[in-house]
Amino acid sequence: MSDVGVGVGDVVGVGFGDVVDVGVGVVVGVGFGDVVGSGDVVGFGDVVGDGDVVGFGDVVGSGVVVGSGVVVGSGVVVGSGVVVGSGVVVGSGVVVGSGVVVGSGDVVGSGVVVGSGVVVGSGVVVGSGDVVGSGVVVGSGVVVGSGVVVGSGVVVGSGVVVGSGVVVGSGVVVGSGVVVGSGVVVGSGVVVGSGVVVGSGVVVGSGDAVGSGVVVGSGVVVGSGDAVGSGVVVGSGVVVGSGDVVGVGDVVGSGVVVGSGVVVGVGDVVGSGDVVGSGDVVGVGDVVGSGVVVGSGVVVGSGDVVGSGDVVGSGDVVGSGDVVGSGDVVGSGDVVGSGDVVGSGVVVGSGVVVGSGDVVGSGDVVGSGDVVGSGDVVGSGDVVGSGDVVGSGDVVGSGDVVGSGDVVGSGDVVGVGDVVGSGDVVGSGDVVGSGDVVGSGDVVGSGDVVGSGDVVGSGDVVGSGDVVGSGDVVGVGDVVGSGDVVGSGSPAISGSGCITT
Repeated sequence: MSDVGVGVGDVVGVGFGDVVDVGVGVVVGVGFGDVVGSGDVVGFGDVVGDGDVVGFGDVVGSGVVVGSGVVVGSGVVVGSGVVVGSGVVVGSGVVVGSGVVVGSGDVVGSGVVVGSGVVVGSGVVVGSGDVVGSGVVVGSGVVVGSGVVVGSGVVVGSGVVVGSGVVVGSGVVVGSGVVVGSGVVVGSGVVVGSGVVVGSGVVVGSGDAVGSGVVVGSGVVVGSGDAVGSGVVVGSGVVVGSGDVVGVGDVVGSGVVVGSGVVVGVGDVVGSGDVVGSGDVVGVGDVVGSGVVVGSGVVVGSGDVVGSGDVVGSGDVVGSGDVVGSGDVVGSGDVVGSGDVVGSGVVVGSGVVVGSGDVVGSGDVVGSGDVVGSGDVVGSGDVVGSGDVVGSGDVVGSGDVVGSGDVVGSGDVVGVGDVVGSGDVVGSGDVVGSGDVVGSGDVVGSGDVVGSGDVVGSGDVVGSGDVVGSGDVVGVGDVVGSGDVVGSGSPAISGSGCITT
């Protein structure tokens, strides 16, 4: 037997045992065993399924369809044309806009606000106090924490997990299986691929594109307009500037700072604590060690390796396939050719140009404004002064010291442990033996051979084609003519065309 209280002119069809309190002029179809609270307003043409429970003071718009077994809390407001699947639980004080579709088995927390035209898949959990903008599409099995704000037109794939306090801008697209930590802020128009994991407190700028399988650590800040390729791993506390491009499969360590407009190639590895300046370009397959500082406008070629703790100045160009050792310092405006190898602990001054295929030993110091030719080999521990010019194909031994302003010709060989004074000029094709000392201001002609252990005094002039034996001593201010031969262990004799034995 029905117990029904209806107003004058109401037309009500109710099942056995229903308790209904409806307004004047309403036409309602109420399922068997339903409970509708006092003070509710149910719109014209609504259909309420069997076994539903509707709380006190609810307002349900016209044309609503509610599946069986639904539980709706008190004070809920539901717009016209809403479709609610079976087994849904809606908390108290929820506001649902017109035309919304809520899948079966969903749980909507108290105080949630859902805009018009939203589509929510089955099995979704929406936390208390969340705000979902109009036109949002949420896939099945999504879990959204409390206090989340989702802008209009957002598309969220199936199986996504969103932490509490997240803010998602309008027009964002989030792929299936994405995990977003608490307190994350995602700007408008961002595209996030499937399987991405975003840590707590991350900020993703507007218009960014994040590829599938990306892992972003906690506290990361990603600027607007960035593109992050699939499979990238970004450590905690990283800052990525606006307009950056991070290639597929890259690994970016914790605490890295990447300036605006940077392009990082596919498969690169950037160590923890690195600083990459604005407008830099890092080639495909590069490896940058931890604690590296790269100035603005730097270009690093493909396949390069930059050691930990290095400092690369602004505007530098590092060619493809180079290897730069740990702890190196490369000054601003330098150019390092392709295929070069620079040892650990090297210091290269500003404005230096190093040719392609060179090898610079560990612990070397290269002065500002120097030019090192292609194919040269500079030994470990060498010191090359400022303003020097070293020709192509030269070999400088380990532990040598070349003074400031010196010029070493192409194809020269300088032995191990030699000391060349400041302002010297060594001609092309010369050979200087190991342990030799050449004084400041000396001029050694082209094609000369200076033996091991020789001492040439300051201000001396050695002519072209001369041969100086091992252990010889050439006095200060002496002049050795062209074509002379000085024997081993002899003092030099001035003159032209003389043979001393």
